[in-house]
Amino acid sequence: MTATIPAQVCSRRAWIAFDHLYTQTSFRLQIATFDPISLTLEHDAAFAACLAGSGAWEAGEKAKGWIANRVLELAAQVDKTVVRRLSLQVPRPGDEPAIEAFLTGLQQRLKEDIRVEISRHYDTSLEQWTEGALAFAYGDDSPHDRVRFFNFSGLDQLVSIDAGRKAVRWIFSRTHWWLEGTGAGLTLRPDYKFDFVRSQRSSMDETIRARSLVARAVQVVVDEGVRRARADDLVAPVTNASIKADLTCIFQKDGVLGLIHLTLPTDRRRYHIAPPPWQNARSVALLERQDPWLFEPAAGLSRS
Repeated sequence: MTATIPAQVCSRRAWIAFDHLYTQTSFRLQIATFDPISLTLEHDAAFAACLAGSGAWEAGEKAKGWIANRVLELAAQVDKTVVRRLSLQVPRPGDEPAIEAFLTGLQQRLKEDIRVEISRHYDTSLEQWTEGALAFAYGDDSPHDRVRFFNFSGLDQLVSIDAGRKAVRWIFSRTHWWLEGTGAGLTLRPDYKFDFVRSQRSSMDETIRARSLVARAVQVVVDEGVRRARADDLVAPVTNASIKADLTCIFQKDGVLGLIHLTLPTDRRRYHIAPPPWQNARSVALLERQDPWLFEPAAGLSRS
């Protein structure tokens, strides 16, 4: 594994470098061999300049160098086990549409892996953030302010790990929703149980609230697949199995908070959850620390 992010690189520099690499350079995964699967990386001069930054003295260049080299390293590590873990399927030689979709989907997954590494490097404990957020929410500040923070940060959606685990199992085994259409025409068709729990975000019953969280997470993944298809992104098809794999992976990584961070940006828009209006430095810092974990459509799946 490559060295950790250089000590002199601050969080801001790292995120600027991440954005630079994915917006100002061009690189593309290519299949070197199909069996066993192995990859190479084609890139432009701008990406090569980032690679060379590892030896630079300037922190911003060092950050670009670390991220570019991490892309190379992750690409070199891809094998059958990695592909299976990501719920992708190795395409057949000569099947160009399938190859293109496979490589696009894989490149997006590797991007998210790097995003996670950066987030965790600068804030190594999601549990620590949760403790700080709950301490503020149940602290001595204005009750009105604390409630606004509690809702905006998604802490009102917290349930136990056991309730979350059971909710994932219930949504995929006890409800009978299905996917209709493909690509930009993909639509989630809920049965009455799925439709009911999806609408119960504010339920006082932990079981119902957990099921609602998972149902909304399913909807977010489906909506993201449609959005990317409309943008002509070539990605692996969204299926019941791929959704279950995505949500299971998120839950295994970050528990209930992973699902909350997947759904929260959409919930904020859909339920008109406004940001706290005050300038409390403690709450602002907590929300800023939370932001890299949040999923946004432009960034791809979970930032957690």
